[in-house]
Amino acid sequence: MFGDIGHGGALLAAGIYLCYKDDQIRKSNLKIVSGYRYLFLMMGIFAFFSGFIYNDFLSLPWNLFGSCYVNDLEEGVAHLIPGCIYPLGFDPKWYRAENELAFFNSFKMKLAVIIGVMQMSIGVFLKMLNTVHFGLWVDFIFEWVPQQVFLLTTFGYMCLMIFKKWTLPWGLGDERYDPSLAPSIINQMIDLPLNLGSTGGKPLWTEAGQESVQMLLL
Repeated sequence: MFGDIGHGGALLAAGIYLCYKDDQIRKSNLKIVSGYRYLFLMMGIFAFFSGFIYNDFLSLPWNLFGSCYVNDLEEGVAHLIPGCIYPLGFDPKWYRAENELAFFNSFKMKLAVIIGVMQMSIGVFLKMLNTVHFGLWVDFIFEWVPQQVFLLTTFGYMCLMIFKKWTLPWGLGDERYDPSLAPSIINQMIDLPLNLGSTGGKPLWTEAGQESVQMLLL
């Protein structure tokens, strides 16, 4: 489902209605829809939430909290207000930036990875509970443990790098965090097995420290 306040709100309202009127719907010609009520509810919740993060309502940006940027008409650019932090989601000024598409696609990809890893982690955790409950110790040792190790050392580490990259002050005047030095997480994940954990000279923290961690994961 799209990350949109309008689309997500409509789905959320439909999901709430189906859950609230479930007994009546089961007795009507729409009883087949009743089985999907929680699907509609969860899709609506996450689409509605993602819509607020994207600051997007029916493909239009919402200016709920103003902007942290001020237009400079003489230079034709927008300057960041010192110390200003947008309270929720994206500053609407991003929708007029030259790199709007690249920025939003990058963020949505990272957010999708994080949510996907969370869902996979829940599934693997439930499998562990099943193996313990039914006493399937062979499955626990030779299936669940390798799956958990693989998940944490690959996608779990990728999520850690995403959060780390988000916390660094790229492009705010510190020469250590020049945007041209920002590493590509995809390239680093590819280099992890192919180049034995090399960061390619663009580490997220100290080069020696990160390469040591990646060699350990490898």
